[in-house]
Amino acid sequence: MSVNKWILVQMVIIIFLSFFLGYKTHQFESAGIEILPEWIANSSIGEFALGRASDDGIITLKDFKTVQQVFEFMQMNFIRDDVTKLKLLEGAVSGGVTALGDRYSRYIPLTESKQFQDDIEGFYGGIGILVEAVNNGRGALITSVFKTGPGYEAGVMAGDVVTKVGDEDTTELFLHEIVAKIKGPEKTKVKIMVYRPSIDDTLEFTLERKRVKYPSVFEKKILEGTDKTGYIQLIQFNIESTKDMQSAVDELMKQGMKSLILDLRQNTGGAFEPAVKIADIFIPDGTIVYTENRGGKLNQFDSDDGGKKLGIPVVVLVDSFSASASEILAGAIKDYKAGTIMGVKTFGKGVVQNVVPIPDGGTLILTTSKYLTPSKTDINEKGIMPDIVTELDLDKTSDPFLREKYQKAEKLRQEIIVIRDEIMKRLREYDFQLEAAKEYLATGKLIEGAKRAEDIKDESKKKDGK
Repeated sequence: MSVNKWILVQMVIIIFLSFFLGYKTHQFESAGIEILPEWIANSSIGEFALGRASDDGIITLKDFKTVQQVFEFMQMNFIRDDVTKLKLLEGAVSGGVTALGDRYSRYIPLTESKQFQDDIEGFYGGIGILVEAVNNGRGALITSVFKTGPGYEAGVMAGDVVTKVGDEDTTELFLHEIVAKIKGPEKTKVKIMVYRPSIDDTLEFTLERKRVKYPSVFEKKILEGTDKTGYIQLIQFNIESTKDMQSAVDELMKQGMKSLILDLRQNTGGAFEPAVKIADIFIPDGTIVYTENRGGKLNQFDSDDGGKKLGIPVVVLVDSFSASASEILAGAIKDYKAGTIMGVKTFGKGVVQNVVPIPDGGTLILTTSKYLTPSKTDINEKGIMPDIVTELDLDKTSDPFLREKYQKAEKLRQEIIVIRDEIMKRLREYDFQLEAAKEYLATGKLIEGAKRAEDIKDESKKKDGK
């Protein structure tokens, strides 16, 4: 038999075995029977026929056998009966993405994908407010209330501090966690509690979410007391941002704008493409940003305006929350010296995510490349250092009001530290629960601060008016 014929015979045998073993696999697995003797399963024929992957190979259906067994056991034995296939599958996918160890890659379940898409398009289901962190990324201070949103209609005000969403205390949650709890599908309700410093009181609002337009340009104006200096506050990058930004620039130029302050503080980024197109307003002909994939291949995104640019002095304000798309824009302006970057070092998110809708599933957000500024600077985990650092030092400020308040606050802080240390020392020396147990065994009485459970229940009923 010739070599070619022998190869053909081998191919026919392998194809037949693949079909036969695949069919028998289904039969045997359904009956709970071992599929093949181990020596065949581990052979090259078994690997070809069953699609077995090596440890570093492509994951195949065979590799999911353990997952299937765990899922089946959980569905049959978990203490609650609400374990759905969808919940387990989405949890498995989310866990798989988390296993990458990348803080920016994530899987958005099907139920939340519509809301995510709305965010990209500049809309979201919410109450129409802008918030910023209160302390080290935690808490939520309401900085603006949209006049078209349900928050404004109910009386929520800028300056309010969100203390609860639903029944959950939010004062120690991170800002993005609070925002996620406030957002939700249209026509659903959310209860928030806020502290209003102006009246030193706490207020509660039950609001019905609606589809709110999230403006990418939040404010645009000619600043009073200046020689026609314009001010534009760009708060995010979505598919509407390029149009909104160009419109704001055109409007201020018609008013005679001679210089511009572009405010990117608290702008945590958004879509990649609008950042490139907005940079085109300021950058002459050339590369605005590079992306580099894991193989080291570079793609460049160039200005397409033939060298045309705004042509007026520009200052870009940034802070430690200016990230991602904000850093693409600020980095390009800095490298081309098309403006002066002012503020403090930016966040340092120099990676790009692909948004991949999964058929009949949710949305995968996966980090697929990093980006480099026009000078090929990698700013990931490093941030962009401003040309001029403007960080307020309250200890050295010349503002008499700020200096007085800061010194007063610093004095109170020191007093609080001393008092806290005294309390901790006393607690270490005095074991309240041990003393309560000793008193109860010796006299049958409760010491001050101890209560019987039934008394607590009675007090609760009286408080609720029952």
